[in-house]
Amino acid sequence: MKKHFVFFLCLAAGLFALTSCSDDDGPNEVTHKFAAVADGALIINEGSYFSGIDGSVSYFDYTKGTVTDNLFSSVNGRSLGGTPNNAIQLGNYVYIAVTEENRIEVAEFTTMAASTPISVTSPRELATDGIYVYVTSYTGKVSKIDPTERKIIATSDSIGGNLEGIAARDGYLYVCNAWNSDYTYNTNVVKLQSSDLKKVKDITVVCNPTTMLTADDDIYVCSMGNYYDVASTVQKIDVNDQVTPIAEATLMAYSETNERLYLINAPYGATPRYFTYDPKTGAEADLKGCEVDYPFAIGFDDVSNTLLITSLTIDSDTGYASYTKPGYLCRYTVSENTCSRTDRVSTGVCPGTLVFVYHTIITN
Repeated sequence: MKKHFVFFLCLAAGLFALTSCSDDDGPNEVTHKFAAVADGALIINEGSYFSGIDGSVSYFDYTKGTVTDNLFSSVNGRSLGGTPNNAIQLGNYVYIAVTEENRIEVAEFTTMAASTPISVTSPRELATDGIYVYVTSYTGKVSKIDPTERKIIATSDSIGGNLEGIAARDGYLYVCNAWNSDYTYNTNVVKLQSSDLKKVKDITVVCNPTTMLTADDDIYVCSMGNYYDVASTVQKIDVNDQVTPIAEATLMAYSETNERLYLINAPYGATPRYFTYDPKTGAEADLKGCEVDYPFAIGFDDVSNTLLITSLTIDSDTGYASYTKPGYLCRYTVSENTCSRTDRVSTGVCPGTLVFVYHTIITN
């Protein structure tokens, strides 16, 4: 069963200052403080390509506790297409990698109105350094998108087989070289220069590296293993590119506020384990009260200090996870490693990516 990393960016996280000056730059200078307010989350639903179910975008409104489905298609008058695998926000736009359609959709963040798509063959995962957007693909190459021109301005050489997760750090990109066309699994993360996408080196990890996230100065990579005798493993890549195994898990998210990794280990056929990991101490702690049927994605919203987990539903005919029926999302508050559910809402089919939505207010 394929797992998905929840990749999200804040529109305006934390507090920041903005100075508004008078015409003569005199003593009337005013400094305003702003704070981010959590509104909700965009849910990128993958659909089911082999069952002819296109992907979609849903919006979960925190205040109302409701979900608006099929946002992209209702606004743009066309389907999002087959397997929207990942999404990321940069500025006023959200970028969505739609694998089967060979394109990156670029939509205005608050309205979902789309501009002309960017052509990329079999795009998979996205990352940004705050200036450019980078995308991996099943061609074994990484592409660099200029958001001002909304076009590809550089493409790497082939650096592997089917590429998945990607992360940006300090002028470099880290790319998961997951698997090959003959269904063998690779054991390397490829480091590239973000400026020109030239390869720097390979970093050895557990086989089938698939998803990534950044946390402070570290990068965490989840390798899915071989689905047999090599377990799915989360590993840390530190600033010196040294790799340290952390825990067995299939899904991961990070909270800057709590300085914790939130992890789920849900290998096929096993009872999922929900737990946290403290990067400073290395301590694990079981997380209770956030169990779902078939966990599919996880994210931590630092602005509202809540945990979100999506799930597949149970097929009433088979008793197993359904990849063709709408899934659901649960939202929790977390205290002392105990979760209290505040919402459970329906989503589209296979809800695989969360992008949190915020606005800012003046606090003084």
